[in-house]
Amino acid sequence: MELKRLLYPREYFEKMRQLKTLAEKLVYLYILLTQPQTSSGVKQGLGICKASAAKALQRLEREGLIAQDSYLLYWVTVEKA
Repeated sequence: MELKRLLYPREYFEKMRQLKTLAEKLVYLYILLTQPQTSSGVKQGLGICKASAAKALQRLEREGLIAQDSYLLYWVTVEKA
């Protein structure tokens, strides 16, 4: 249990709880646990439609919760102390 807390700090789950839609929560949690991910990897891994995945990814990126790198892979952002 302690290792789990170190790997996935509480603030990530607090951020997830503040998201509006179920798709956003699922996408955020999926990327957190399986990062890095492509948009098609998210869609296929969660079994959601392309539109739902795209909308959730756009909102999460706009909110600064995830970022896309030059290889088009999504990562959960880390706040700097």
